[in-house]
Amino acid sequence: MAAVEEETMTHEERIAYLRSRGVEMDLVYDKSGGGNRRAPPREDAVVESTKEFKFVSIPADVTKAMTVETAPRDYREGDSLKEWVGPRFGDAGLLDAEVCERETRGQLEKMASTAGLAAPKTATIQELAASGGAEAYPLSQPSEENGWEAIRLYVDEVGSLRQRPRNPRAERFAAEAAGLTGLRVHGDAYVGRTMVTPHGIENLDFLREDLEPRAPWAVAARATHAKEFETMPSDAKEMKRGTTNTYDWSQTAEDLEVSVKVGSAVSKKTVRVAYGAKGQSLFVDANGERLVSVPRLFARIAPDDSSWTIDGDRVVVSMEKVDAREWTALELL
Repeated sequence: MAAVEEETMTHEERIAYLRSRGVEMDLVYDKSGGGNRRAPPREDAVVESTKEFKFVSIPADVTKAMTVETAPRDYREGDSLKEWVGPRFGDAGLLDAEVCERETRGQLEKMASTAGLAAPKTATIQELAASGGAEAYPLSQPSEENGWEAIRLYVDEVGSLRQRPRNPRAERFAAEAAGLTGLRVHGDAYVGRTMVTPHGIENLDFLREDLEPRAPWAVAARATHAKEFETMPSDAKEMKRGTTNTYDWSQTAEDLEVSVKVGSAVSKKTVRVAYGAKGQSLFVDANGERLVSVPRLFARIAPDDSSWTIDGDRVVVSMEKVDAREWTALELL
């Protein structure tokens, strides 16, 4: 898309443009899943008629207490809490261009079809992020079995791009209560409850005791997620890996391994492995020949916690990731 076209887009067009290129700016319904979760709610669904509802705040700063807050209920169709906390994430600070490129590249890699798509410009993301926006991440989906109620975690929709600090309490809550391990939460988080009614989405109270793993919604959510994981195709459970003519690479959440084909006539004296400035690159030479040249790794590794060894006709490089997460590629192109 040309720069002039991008500058003249409306706010809604910009959001659509960013989302088509991997930036997650989700509406409440975007992650509602499949099956009977999209079935219409009961006609007799009733929401208590009050002017306010309660939700839980989980600050990223662990020295700050988790609190129960109150927000006004908006009777227009939609999730009032999403709109209420969105402006809290507003930040006019400059975004790091490389971080934006890496995160949007990661999302593009996960999309079914990315032909012809280019990552959105950092300036475009910057403009939309300045006013703030919340992503409503589903911990428990509405269904007939749970009375069409949903529990959602509200986070900064571009928290990772802002490089906000990780929120260990929110991540632990998602794992222990909902059974969603590996969820990465950047910055403050909020937890709320909604109900789907014939008239739209209504906000209900979510209290401190609802954070407990023994809460009814949490017990049901863990059972649902465990069943979904069991039926997931085996290849979908595996982390991204790759193969080239000269090396293979694989990963865990914390570590990365690159196995380089060097032939039998190799010794430690003829092998050289370099990680570049601050662990941002990977170069492997053997017998005077460069076999691996990755100027920009997908993310940084820790050189002091990385090593290599010769295993038969291969040089195996084991690296520790600075930030434990799945990489969608070895190289950030």
